[in-house]
Amino acid sequence: MKFLSGRQLRSVKVTSVRWQRRAMFLMGGIAVGAAAVALAELADWAAPTATAPNTARTPPAISAAAMPQPAASLTAHPRKSAA
Repeated sequence: MKFLSGRQLRSVKVTSVRWQRRAMFLMGGIAVGAAAVALAELADWAAPTATAPNTARTPPAISAAAMPQPAASLTAHPRKSAA
């Protein structure tokens, strides 16, 4: 007892291949989305430990007067200063 003729069977095979591709595309999108959510959650979980202030390694504040000044030869343009 045949339920489908040869032509109907070919039609079902074509659509099944088409639906397989669509299903794989959809499953890939879901997998990529799940991976993105997982990485975002891990980043949120790790952020407080990565941004915690460490006062032992914080450099002291330096005033502008204590900063070294560049040499005069580096600040003046050679063509403009020669004239």
